[in-house]
Amino acid sequence: MAETGIDRAIGEWWAATAALCDLVPVDRLVASVDQYAETLEDDADDDGYFDDLVVFDSVSEPAWRTNSSQGWRTSLTLGCMSIDYDRSKAIAQQAVSSWQNQGYTGSAVEIATAKPSGQMTTTQDDATGVWTTAVQFDLMHVGV
Repeated sequence: MAETGIDRAIGEWWAATAALCDLVPVDRLVASVDQYAETLEDDADDDGYFDDLVVFDSVSEPAWRTNSSQGWRTSLTLGCMSIDYDRSKAIAQQAVSSWQNQGYTGSAVEIATAKPSGQMTTTQDDATGVWTTAVQFDLMHVGV
């Protein structure tokens, strides 16, 4: 999953947040999803339902520099996917509750703060019926 330090830190932070792992296991937090990997008829654990999934997208840019370090700002979008509308929203709301104005020190990146940005939006895919609630954060951190 992790290709950059911030990607790895997002995964580590999710894994360290019990309330989020209770909703969606860390192995269902991914940076991209193959649209053919799981359908309503052929799901990963054969339980007859689309398994909840969180897809994240992150874009980092330099934000500040001092004599001793450089800071970064990352725009993070979490797409919380579920066949159940309320569950999709609950996952996104839990991410906001757990991470807003918090920090995390990962193995490669120290996140000073995560601030929710923009509005939470929920859409349904017409072909699959899967609901996606998107929530955005601005992460301020050292290391990428």
